[in-house]
Amino acid sequence: MKIAIVNQPWNHAPPRKGGSIAIWTWEVARRLAARHEVYVYARRDGKECDYEEIDGIRCVRFPIRTDLRANEWLQRISRRAFDSRFFYRFYLEQVARDLGDRRPDIIHMHNFSQHVPIIRLRNPDATIVLHMHCEWLSQLERSRIAVRLADADLVLGCSDFITGKTRDRFPEFAPRCRTVYNGVDVDAFAPTPAAGNRGDDRKRVLFVGRITPEKALHVMIESLTLVRDRFPDLQVDIVGPDAETPKPYIVDLSDDDRVRSLAAEYDGRYYERLQSLARNRLGDAARFSGLVHQSHLPPHYRAADLLLNPSFSESFGMSLIEAMACGIPVVATRVGGMTGIVADGETGLVVEPGDAPALAEATSALLADDSRRREMGAAARRRALELFSWERVTETLDALYREHSGVRHAQ
Repeated sequence: MKIAIVNQPWNHAPPRKGGSIAIWTWEVARRLAARHEVYVYARRDGKECDYEEIDGIRCVRFPIRTDLRANEWLQRISRRAFDSRFFYRFYLEQVARDLGDRRPDIIHMHNFSQHVPIIRLRNPDATIVLHMHCEWLSQLERSRIAVRLADADLVLGCSDFITGKTRDRFPEFAPRCRTVYNGVDVDAFAPTPAAGNRGDDRKRVLFVGRITPEKALHVMIESLTLVRDRFPDLQVDIVGPDAETPKPYIVDLSDDDRVRSLAAEYDGRYYERLQSLARNRLGDAARFSGLVHQSHLPPHYRAADLLLNPSFSESFGMSLIEAMACGIPVVATRVGGMTGIVADGETGLVVEPGDAPALAEATSALLADDSRRREMGAAARRRALELFSWERVTETLDALYREHSGVRHAQ
């Protein structure tokens, strides 16, 4: 088959600074390229080539300078510019024309449902896949989304949570909705003999992800203040960039009171306030490592006893499967896609979001029990191998492509 995967307009191919969707696209494309003709569409900057073959992938790139200027104007007149059909329209028009010339069997797109009709117009016979990594299909105006979904032949969710919400809101399209998980390199993210068993009394907990209010790191720090009473030598490693989610993307759309209560936090100073809170509550026990490239993340996991994810909103939870692949148990909140990743009581523990004492109790219980922690870490590794390896993700996707290739749903 001839397969084209269209990156989000700001993503590069190969990925530069991480980003779960750019990484997903590249890792899956590399594996699909072993058996198919694969194109990846992405942003072009500077001296990058318009067309280049890397690792068997045919990279097609287009500039986005015009889009960036147009989006500035669009965002001034609309709080939901990201859902406008003009959002990155120049990039998508270039992609659509190129796809029309290449005539792929499969066109795989991420998140922006308004781009599906643009691609469909120039590619009437292709099988179009819309892949959702967020809740927008269940949050934006139903009638508008339904028109877009009518042009998609397969609608993927990154978790059963996302897929389920889409099916519930659009029962007429439920047969087209499937789940394809995010993945992890289980060879790069792998345990070492010392993982979780370093032979000293100091306990180490880890957070990996963007520093943004909905991740609720302020709750995590409050909980770790309680944990430190029991483990005075506790070390806290917070890995991730200062990268607040735009407020219209999440808070303005959410029907969760916890998420909506965070509205005032989206002022560009959350990272600064979090550092101050950590200094006041944890002193020098907390370390902010900033943005760490994907290839340099495994040592952070291997140095930890536990991964914590206290988020109020999470479509999937990439750090969970990276930790699990490294043989590290996790403590997460009962939110979104995380409930389908963590086997509660087997590969980690799940607590209610926003409950600092419950998060502290779960964290302390696992830090105090080395044997249980090692057993959970081993189970977590097995689960990562079974469900979340890039090979397994690609096999699942390839089977869906074959099932839907050449099938255009009657509209």
